Amino acid sequence: MVSKNNIFKNLLHKESPAKYWIFCIAIYISLIFSTGLFYAYGPEAVITMEYFFSPPASISPEFQERNPDFGMLHEQEIDLLSENFWKTSSVYSDAAYYILQTESFDLSIAPYKYRFLPILIVRLVQTITGLSTVKAFILMNISLTLLTALIFTIYLIRYFDFTKQIAMLGGILFITMFPSTSTIAFPSMEPVSLFFSMLIFYAVINKNVFLFLLFAISGVATKEVLAISSLLWFVMTFQLKDKKALLLNTLISSIPVITFMLIRSIMGGNPLEVNYGYNLLKGEFPQNYGARLFNFSGLFSITIKTFLSFSFLWLGLLNIRKNKTLMKFSIIIPFVILAAILLSSRITRVLGIIFPVVIPLFLLFFNNLKSHQIKTATVQIPFN
Repeated sequence: MVSKNNIFKNLLHKESPAKYWIFCIAIYISLIFSTGLFYAYGPEAVITMEYFFSPPASISPEFQERNPDFGMLHEQEIDLLSENFWKTSSVYSDAAYYILQTESFDLSIAPYKYRFLPILIVRLVQTITGLSTVKAFILMNISLTLLTALIFTIYLIRYFDFTKQIAMLGGILFITMFPSTSTIAFPSMEPVSLFFSMLIFYAVINKNVFLFLLFAISGVATKEVLAISSLLWFVMTFQLKDKKALLLNTLISSIPVITFMLIRSIMGGNPLEVNYGYNLLKGEFPQNYGARLFNFSGLFSITIKTFLSFSFLWLGLLNIRKNKTLMKFSIIIPFVILAAILLSSRITRVLGIIFPVVIPLFLLFFNNLKSHQIKTATVQIPFN
């Protein structure tokens, strides 16, 4: 029987796998707070409504004269801190519908009501913890962001042979990318969709049919853009010589798209309904988004939003030929970008689901760094 002292010594040993994962968890949790939550939560929250709720008499006449709106809500009994922080954001409309859905899906509209799986998770969290709706959303977001980062770290080590240090860097880049940091603190679908995106890539790289169907169906029930998983499976399993395998994989590939259509049909919509109720079967299309492609300001906006989703990590596309698996995966990138441009106003957040391709491609710039080279750096990392 191993004593507690021996377990502790093994944990402190520089070769200990447990120590590596403890470091990962500690760093990831720290980053989740410092990049996504600290604006609104914690004792040192950056954004508060104190300016508007403070008693006007608490400041000098000169300050009040220069800032006449100071204390304007002093007499109002409104909590605009943690519970209602989402109302101060640009995603207030999305968040409001997601909150309503926790009461009843009938209170919501398309496309929000079709994203029902995260709502069921939030209801479960509420049942277990007794938390309010908003706090249950945030707990779900934090938990799934951390879990996604850890699975992503394993994915980088196991399937792309990155060192543990570089794999941890990948986890850090995931947590700090805009689609993560801009949504963790709000009732939002992004943390859940990023979680299922990671699981879909994991299933595809293993060519595991059961896991693919499970994660893809769950992903589409979270956010419809994950129907792109159909293309991902088809590309990764395509083999023209074996007709039976081709037919089977084509059938498997169709399931996420069929799920997309079934969800809409069952919940009272049209099979190919997109955005806010547009029916592609009737030739309807959200033309206002596509119109952005035909004027300079629209193109500039699209370019900026696309760039911000991964910033300079997009440079990893220069490494596209260095890894055959990532080269196949990258086929979905233009399709996701096109879908975001034509069907969504939130391009930056939507593109987050392709992080299992974009971030590893960027990390290939560092793939020649070996453990012994990192050890000789000025700041040493205490594990291999």
